[in-house]
Amino acid sequence: MRTLSHQEFHDKSPFGGERHWQYYKAMNLRLADYVESFDYKLADKIRECSTYLEFKRNPNTGYLHLYRCYYCHNKLCYLCNWRRSLKSFHELKQVLNQADKEQPNCRFIFLTLTAKDSTANQLGNNIKKMNKAVSQLFRYSKVKKFLVGYVRSTEVTVTKGVDADDIMYHHHVHVIAMVNDYFKRGNYMKQDEWAVLWQQALKTDYTPIINVKAIKANNKKHQTAVESASRELSKYVVKPASYLADETDGFSSKEDADEHNINTIKCLSTQLHNLRRTSYGGLLRKIRSKMFGSDADDDSDLTHISDDDDRQFDANEAETVSAFWNDFSENYYVIKKGDNSNESILGD
Repeated sequence: MRTLSHQEFHDKSPFGGERHWQYYKAMNLRLADYVESFDYKLADKIRECSTYLEFKRNPNTGYLHLYRCYYCHNKLCYLCNWRRSLKSFHELKQVLNQADKEQPNCRFIFLTLTAKDSTANQLGNNIKKMNKAVSQLFRYSKVKKFLVGYVRSTEVTVTKGVDADDIMYHHHVHVIAMVNDYFKRGNYMKQDEWAVLWQQALKTDYTPIINVKAIKANNKKHQTAVESASRELSKYVVKPASYLADETDGFSSKEDADEHNINTIKCLSTQLHNLRRTSYGGLLRKIRSKMFGSDADDDSDLTHISDDDDRQFDANEAETVSAFWNDFSENYYVIKKGDNSNESILGD
């Protein structure tokens, strides 16, 4: 008699270590529990995200390649954000590599542009204002003369507070700028010069904090400047870890931490709706459009994201490995046919 047997699912990365499907799914369910307090239909949709995973095993390397999965596409979902960050890294690396081939004498710099914190009601409009200011900054003649292209990503971090009015949101922009002759005399701009222009673009009565640094190869990690730049930005593209808090994060009780989380999720779900997370400009935009299409925020396919998605093997002939989330044991288990087993996929 053939029955279903099960074992814990593990997905090893070619770069070492294990992909953390279990952690991201557990955080996904924690998010859904909070969302249920104000939108049970959305909570159900989030809970269904990535409950079933189907992989194809590369017969040449033995590594698994995700082949089929259902995503909720919620902007706060830990699983979807993890997949978005991987997709962003692989796409950005290919764009920067192509740009480096076309303009081999250019360099990359990394900018962080900030503004004063926003309240919940101000957040969405202030992010739109900041994104427009980035475009204005790069239109100034002093910057335009050395700027070849750029990609920007918006990040939001959250201060701790219980009541909705007490929670503040720190929105800022991370930018990789491709520059030509920037480090030559007459073109190079000190940090305080960038700050003056950023204040002008943002139209504030205060000088905002900015940071600018050159991006170099990371020899310790065997990364080229392009790989280093790609990883630097992809860390921030959809960074979700800072909005859910625990009692140990300075709250007097679990109830206060829970109220903070619910208020934060409500705000981010509303204020980030339809806002673009990333945007390309100049040469990088042209290359991005040719390689992947014009919509930089397209996350319709979060499955096929890596450099080797052609896989160099026939997926129809490859071994299929499937895994299903078990709510009781809070882990993924491999689904496979086994002989003489009374075990269920649900576990004990």
